[in-house]
Amino acid sequence: MDYMIEDLMEEVVERGGSDLHVSAGLPPYIRINGKLTPTDRDPLTPEQCQRLIFTMLNIPSGKI
Repeated sequence: MDYMIEDLMEEVVERGGSDLHVSAGLPPYIRINGKLTPTDRDPLTPEQCQRLIFTMLNIPSGKI
């Protein structure tokens, strides 16, 4: 499944979170009231993590 950073950030806001944590091999986590809470999504692949991060940085993924 391809994740969109906008969808994940929307979930952060809807759940009252402050941070989004992404790491390969784990589902996205949201910090809610100081506690890291996993989402109900599938674990992220390294490629998915890279795409999510690079979309925020506005750098083409093939450039680094």
